[in-house]
Amino acid sequence: MFFIVGLVLVAVFAIGIILLKMLIVPALLVVLAVWLFSRHDRDGRRGPRHPYRDQGTSRPRKNATHVTESHDDDWSDF
Repeated sequence: MFFIVGLVLVAVFAIGIILLKMLIVPALLVVLAVWLFSRHDRDGRRGPRHPYRDQGTSRPRKNATHVTESHDDDWSDF
């Protein structure tokens, strides 16, 4: 009796592992493909990338409207 129950349990686990392997590989391939296509679309819309420029700001000096400059050009403190 225990032998038959053990064989059934081993068969159920083996079938479960085989089905899991068969489903995980295509699921991972689909996730990888979706990630690559979404990354490609994002990079394509931005234009050419510059390695030394921040991608978030185009012209940081022009956009810094809150910065005030004091014109102290008399050099009297030196």
